[in-house]
Amino acid sequence: MERPGVVTPEKIEAALGEVTFPGGIAASSAAGRFGLSRFTRDYLVVAGDLMTSHPLLARGAFSDIAEDQGSTSDPVTEEQPGRLPHQVVRPRWDDVVVSEDGLADHHHWAQRWGVPVVDGGFTVYNATDGPRYLVELDRFCRLHSRDVLNDTFVHRATGETRTVAEAASHLLDWMTSAIARSEDAGAGVLEVACTNPRQTSWSGVMRDGADSYFHPLGEGGTGVNRGDAVAFVEVQGLAVAALAAGIRLFDNDPRTDEWRRLLSVMPQRTVDLFECAGDLASAVDRDAAGLPRPVALLGSASLELLAVPELLSALPDAPERVAAMVTRAFSADSLTSVGVRTLGLTYAPYEGEYWSYQGARTVWPAITRQISRGLREWDLGPLADELGRRLLAGLTAAGDFVEFLNVDEKGEVNTEPFALSGGGHAIAAPDLPARTTAWTVSAAAAELAATTAESPPPAADTWQADLCARILGTIDTTQTVTSGYFSIDLERGRRLRRERLAVLGIPAFD
Repeated sequence: MERPGVVTPEKIEAALGEVTFPGGIAASSAAGRFGLSRFTRDYLVVAGDLMTSHPLLARGAFSDIAEDQGSTSDPVTEEQPGRLPHQVVRPRWDDVVVSEDGLADHHHWAQRWGVPVVDGGFTVYNATDGPRYLVELDRFCRLHSRDVLNDTFVHRATGETRTVAEAASHLLDWMTSAIARSEDAGAGVLEVACTNPRQTSWSGVMRDGADSYFHPLGEGGTGVNRGDAVAFVEVQGLAVAALAAGIRLFDNDPRTDEWRRLLSVMPQRTVDLFECAGDLASAVDRDAAGLPRPVALLGSASLELLAVPELLSALPDAPERVAAMVTRAFSADSLTSVGVRTLGLTYAPYEGEYWSYQGARTVWPAITRQISRGLREWDLGPLADELGRRLLAGLTAAGDFVEFLNVDEKGEVNTEPFALSGGGHAIAAPDLPARTTAWTVSAAAAELAATTAESPPPAADTWQADLCARILGTIDTTQTVTSGYFSIDLERGRRLRRERLAVLGIPAFD
């Protein structure tokens, strides 16, 4: 059902107002599941999307996020010195008070994770994608001003007044220390162990569902080894880009020699570790002997490397590798009328009738936006515009800036993402998408601006021009959103999730 006007500039600005609060940018509106809760990853993605159109919003991210930067080691919260938080929950943000129901939900998860609640709130650090902070900070300096490095904030744990530059320096130390530990363990990439086995969002990266990663082995797949260090492919791109950013931000720093060394070796190390059928696996875990092994899912995760080209551009076969990845993104296995699937349809049989939160039947606008952003980095603007138009069409059909959309194997989209049903032709999904999700709003803003302007075509007689012509000549650029489902059966979805988690050896948490 067409709902015109959902992604107008006016509606986007209104939605941005709903996710803006005294803590900066919340993951969703105050009425949503993640309202009045600050996620580092989400905030930085929004800042990246809006850095040109909303520079003050983007600038605020660097001070806000650093307020809760790690200062000690705690295996329960997974805090480490210099590490950035994953999620920050407070009962009050200046004059804005979190509702009793909202705080009760937060406290439920704190209890589930075994995380202490202090002064009514908590902070957890279960993520490895903090280097995005350095990537976006460097970009802000190049687009606007290096004065942002002198912005100050009060560090909550110590009470010290610090600068953004100091926060960036601490983060670089955390990142290089983690890579050094990985080198000692025989890998040499950015990998971090989950030290709290009760965490449900154990990966802490964009695909943070409990069952978002599995080895495609056997009938239902095999669980990832969460008891040892795990490396995620998109994080390696962020790490390489962050090292390059650190060299530009701190050009006279004596640590730059080490950063340059890592910058010279990490791209090939990543390929060597993650190589999978001519592509890059979504993650690498450790086997029973402690040796690295690919988690051989070829999904949207590796496609996010396009948005931080420092890693791929360092490879001798960069054009061929990029072309193969982009071709996969636009294949029938991945592409839908509303964007790119989180996992390709190849993996749907592992999920069966269960519609996973981040599986083969979900499309996340924020992920599609990252891929589109990457296509523009590689001078593939016409392909980026095609993804942008599909993203906007999906949000128009849903009538909301939804967290994700469900799309079946035939390409039919659930355009009633909040309708509940106890049976019938309903999706067996364990979760409704969050409403007015911040990074969906920013994705819509960025793609509306880009597709309205239309990207220039690549220069003639280049591999980019050939790739654009080939792909646009084989896909349906007039495809419309087709509705196929109109309700979600949460009870059945959660039962199937429990069964799925059992297959993968993950404790249930409903």
